[in-house]
Order: sequence, then structure tokens, then C-alpha cells
Amino acid sequence: MRLWTTVLLAVCIGIPLEAADTAADVQPLPNSEFMELLAKRQIELDPDQTKTLLQFLTDAKKADEFVATLKDEASHSLIAVLPHIVNKDGCQPVLASLKEHPDVLLRFVANCGLAGSGDSDASEVVHALLHDQRLNALDQRLLKTWALGAGINPAKDDSRSILQHLMNLMSKTHKLKVGDECPSFAATTQSGVELNFKSLKGKVIVMHFWSSSCAPCLAEMPQLIETLSKLSLDEAVVVFVSLDEDKKIFEASLEKYGIPFHNVCDKAGWGGPLARSFGVNQLPFDIVIDANGKVLSHSISQLSELTK
Repeated sequence: MRLWTTVLLAVCIGIPLEAADTAADVQPLPNSEFMELLAKRQIELDPDQTKTLLQFLTDAKKADEFVATLKDEASHSLIAVLPHIVNKDGCQPVLASLKEHPDVLLRFVANCGLAGSGDSDASEVVHALLHDQRLNALDQRLLKTWALGAGINPAKDDSRSILQHLMNLMSKTHKLKVGDECPSFAATTQSGVELNFKSLKGKVIVMHFWSSSCAPCLAEMPQLIETLSKLSLDEAVVVFVSLDEDKKIFEASLEKYGIPFHNVCDKAGWGGPLARSFGVNQLPFDIVIDANGKVLSHSISQLSELTK
């Protein structure tokens, strides 16, 4: 499941509107309110923007009724447009046409997409919008909710780290290649065990990233547990890293599926330190580290290769 297919759901619990300087200072919106606001928020597209989007939709064989809607209506629900411009191959011309759009959220999303394709100017715009004191409190909360869902931390990320993070999320290749050194990491499991690269080195390390909201992850969970349970504990260690942001949901999934491995949840989603260090850009995501601390594979389909 790619990032952008779940970003609208990857939001945190919010509180009532309050005065704040920038998006970094406000509380994100709860999911239900966020989705409701996106559905109600109306945006206008000028003729050139409409033409560019229609061309992209035509090339991608989108629904005829949506094309007709764009042609016939002056304004459109933001939530009806967003799915057609995020994480879509070849849509940079559409994003470029929207990068200065009057609607701040649409402008923010367009620049996130451009930053993901390597546009450093766009990442500077994303950073600037997150710290724009001129925005009203509601727009600040909308931006923060989207940013957190994309794994951007408005309080900590500068434009460079935003660029690197979004480029990784939208990349079709792995950040860590076979033969690369495993990044140093530390984590605490659900049962309180402290894990770190130094203590695990000397064994094969299997890292599996998943989420309770990822349908493919849950569908493969029983078979995956059965497969990984066959590994020798003397030769390999298995770490399941959840991108769940809600601890209760995470714990409920652990109980439902009876996951017997080292289970970690840092409650920071796509922006968590483990997700960023290992270059997670889709779910499920696997990475295997050999006993010498080098990347062996991004697949656990062949157990015989894991402990050689």
C-alpha cells in the first residue's frame, strides 16, 4: 500500500481550535473532521489548470463522469481532485500548474508532490507554508494533518529533510541497496526489550514494516508469521515494526494475529525514525540484514537465503 493511498487516514487526535503562530504549533485534526472539511472545501481551477488536469486524466483513462464534472462545474470539492494528483506517475505538469494555487492546502499538496520528484524549490515552499504566521488556525491544522500523514514533522523538519523524505516516499527504488551498511538504530519493543543494531549484529536481522490500516499487510500476516517462525533463533532475529500511530489499534492487532516476534511501534507513522532510516516507501516493506550488517535483500520469500 503506497503512502498516498493512506495519507488521508494517517492523522492524529485533535482538540478545538486555538491561537497559534504556525502549523507547527497547532493540533492536527481528527480523521472524521479532516475528511469532512476536505469534502466541503471548494476550489476553482482556471482554464489552463483544467486543461492540464483533463489531459492527464484522459491519458490515464479516468472515469468519464469525473472528466465531465471538471468541464461543467466552476468549482470542485477538494477531496474529489486530490486522488487524481497525489502519487500519480507523470502528473508533474498538473502539480506544476497548481503550485501557486490560491487554496493553501491544494498549493501545499502540489508542492509536496513536486518535492517528491526532486524539486528543492517546492520543498522550500512546503517548509515555508508550515511556518507561515499569516495562515488562519484552521488552515494551519489542515496543513499539519496532511504533513503528519505524509511523515513530515513541522516542528523539526527543515526544507532539506522534507525534500529527502518526500523523494524517498515517492521513489520506486530502495533507499538502501543490496550490500549497503545497515543504518544504526535503536528501538524498544512492546514487551520492553531494548533493541539496537550493535546488540543484534552477528545474526541475520529480518525487518518487516506494516500497519493495521494496510489491507495487504493483514492479508499476508498469518502466512508470514508461519514462514518466519521457521527461522532458527540462533541465526536470525525478526523485528516487526508497525507504522500505527494509535497504540491501542497496534496492540489490538498484535493480539488478533498473535505476532510472536519483536514488536515495535514508535507511533510516528511514515515519519518515524525506523521508517526513515530504512527508507520505507510502501507497505508491507521488508529488509533483510546479513550477519555482517549489510543489506542482503528486500524480500523474505526464500528462507534458505536468509541464513546462509
